[in-house]
Amino acid sequence: MLPFFRKIRYRLAKDNQFFKYSRYAIGEIVLVVIGILIALYINNWNQERKERIEEKEILEDIKKDLEMNMILISNDWSLRSFESCSVILEVLKNKQPYNDSLAYHFHSSRIFADLTLSTSSYQALKNKGFDLISSKPLRKKIINHFEVTINTIRERIFRIEGSTRPYFQTFVYENFESDIDSSSRLIPNDYDSLLNNQIYFNIITQRRNFQRMNMEVRSEYKIESQNLLDEINSELTK
Repeated sequence: MLPFFRKIRYRLAKDNQFFKYSRYAIGEIVLVVIGILIALYINNWNQERKERIEEKEILEDIKKDLEMNMILISNDWSLRSFESCSVILEVLKNKQPYNDSLAYHFHSSRIFADLTLSTSSYQALKNKGFDLISSKPLRKKIINHFEVTINTIRERIFRIEGSTRPYFQTFVYENFESDIDSSSRLIPNDYDSLLNNQIYFNIITQRRNFQRMNMEVRSEYKIESQNLLDEINSELTK
């Protein structure tokens, strides 16, 4: 057996075939390694591409929620209630005679609008993982908006509304009656007595001041929401 291997070694050395096969084997190994690296690169590229598509989809959803929330927070009763309180205070101060339009203002002044904002897109992002948002600054601002800003504005509005709601509603029930023909009108039981009622004057004054605060809170939210929207739009155009 030994002489046999010696003969093979002799022939390989003589014909230089060993080095030929070595170069061939090394070439094959290099090709395999390059193929693996290319496959890994393509796989990573596809994965990143899928993640970027998914990121854009979630950013579009967050954008829609922000736009909807800005509409919801704008189309509320705060401004109308504030204006009605101003009208009533003017009437009370000047002891103006009753007119039919006051029934609307009596009703509008006592409306307490609860704030409902959409957070479904943020919950979806939360489930998928915050790392889906590639921009760290944008990711941080989105989290802060939905975790801090929205909760803060809800608490502030709840405190503002809650500070006058109980006794204001009680006063209304005791001194007004609803219009049979319209749910958006309140008619005083005794208008002349109401004109001289200091408690009602104080309630409406406080109510108007709180509604001014309410509008300021909502305005702050709209500004912050618009800033976040601008950053999301900038990210989507990249």
